[in-house]
Amino acid sequence: MLFRSERFIVVCDTYFSADDFSLPVYRETVLLMYDLEGELINKEYIYEKPKEYHNHNYLLILNFGMKERIYDDELELVEEIKVKEECLGTFSYQFQGKAYINNLESEEINISYPGIYAIEIIDKDYQFVFTVVVHPDYRIEGKRFGEGYLGEVKIYSFGNLLLNQVQYVIGSSILEVGNYTLNIIGENGYRKDVEFVILPEIVVNDGLSETQLYANSEFMNPIRIFSNAQTMFLKDEVYSSSLINFPGNYTLVVYGINGYQAEIPFKIIPYVSGVENQEEYEQVEIEVFGNAFLNDEKLDSTALITIPGEYELKLMLDDEIYQTINFIILEEQETSIKEDTEIEIPKYVFLALALIGGLIILRKK
Repeated sequence: MLFRSERFIVVCDTYFSADDFSLPVYRETVLLMYDLEGELINKEYIYEKPKEYHNHNYLLILNFGMKERIYDDELELVEEIKVKEECLGTFSYQFQGKAYINNLESEEINISYPGIYAIEIIDKDYQFVFTVVVHPDYRIEGKRFGEGYLGEVKIYSFGNLLLNQVQYVIGSSILEVGNYTLNIIGENGYRKDVEFVILPEIVVNDGLSETQLYANSEFMNPIRIFSNAQTMFLKDEVYSSSLINFPGNYTLVVYGINGYQAEIPFKIIPYVSGVENQEEYEQVEIEVFGNAFLNDEKLDSTALITIPGEYELKLMLDDEIYQTINFIILEEQETSIKEDTEIEIPKYVFLALALIGGLIILRKK
């Protein structure tokens, strides 16, 4: 009797006879374990004759009528036969005699189709019955992203497959964004439900580059948003990738099949160029992206400021102040110009007098 691939056990009943005319008398049963090279590994003596011998999933069962002995593949006694009640993918079972799977006779027990299976093994007077549940070893192929998949998805599994209650062909492409329920139907009323989601690919283009839109992303330029979702909504209106060109807080809502919905908040930030906080200028030219107030008066997108004084510029994000910039426009520098003039005039008068005085002295000589 073969045990797995590296060893086997031989059961020998030995007899002796007192003379040539008497019936042989049972002496003992010897269990001999050999490796595949024929070398004896282990042996066990039993001094009670078994009625039946059974090879049962790599177990040796010796039946003595009202009792039995069970040996494992190490030739160790075990208390009971243990079988898997559940398995993933494939269930195999080695036996001697006849096997019935869900009441149908089978030459082997090697099950790879998902289902619930009642198995009966019969060998002479020996009978062993058990039930096993074979779960599908299904595979979902696709680009995993967080709790879902991006892009194309394919499914491989044994069983009858229903995808959102529609027959699914193994290995065919699934492309639509949304929620999915895969039902794997097997033998004898078996069913397994698998839920997964195909997420939308959402890309932002700011005119220079493209990036993935993530929740709470911030942008400083007008943008366009593209997606493979069924529908997009922005500010409660259908959005179709038009230019979003004004600062504010936004929420993009995307929809897919079977009730899929996702909300992605993002913001476009206002900015100002040409002026910095707590600086002084003779004049400034300001360019604003968004809403702004200069000393509480609404400011156009560009402005040239030359009037001396203190200024407060408020950048707005929706109805709230996003940034405050204080700066000063200085008075014209007239004082320094007058001082320079007063210094230059006496200097030229002195030179003139010195020249006249020199001429007078020369004439006297």
